[in-house]
Amino acid sequence: MQNVEAKRPFSRRTALAIILGLLAAVAAPNAGEAAQGCNNRTLRGDYAAAFVGLGLPGSVPLKQAQKVDHFYPGAANGILSFDGQGAWSFSGSQNFGGTYFSASYHGSYVVHQNCAGHFSDAPDGINWDFIVFHNGDRVNAIDATGSVEIAQIERVDE
Repeated sequence: MQNVEAKRPFSRRTALAIILGLLAAVAAPNAGEAAQGCNNRTLRGDYAAAFVGLGLPGSVPLKQAQKVDHFYPGAANGILSFDGQGAWSFSGSQNFGGTYFSASYHGSYVVHQNCAGHFSDAPDGINWDFIVFHNGDRVNAIDATGSVEIAQIERVDE
């Protein structure tokens, strides 16, 4: 029986490294943004926000990994508004563990010169880290409380 495995031009590990490198290049802020820098004024106006992931009951950040069976599926969709001066608000719909409800939150945010930032709402335990892209038109965020949730946030006005 003849070996039918075709010769690969490079290993799977090399291919994975190339793919990850391309993804990082696509996801990186524009060179102009990095040179110019970002600040709170970079985020201003209304943004369409979609959040999805696995959330923990309660809002206490965890210091160790949790099994998936401890999480609840969650999603939210709505308008996230930034005032350009460090305050944000969210109004929309949320589903946590199959329970659907209207949601509204507000709090503070900070955008650093490297276009990374953080928004939070202490009373509700909301803490998210984010990266700002395309001169403030797009934001990718990840929950910083121990839940496994991500958000895609796109500007809807100027």
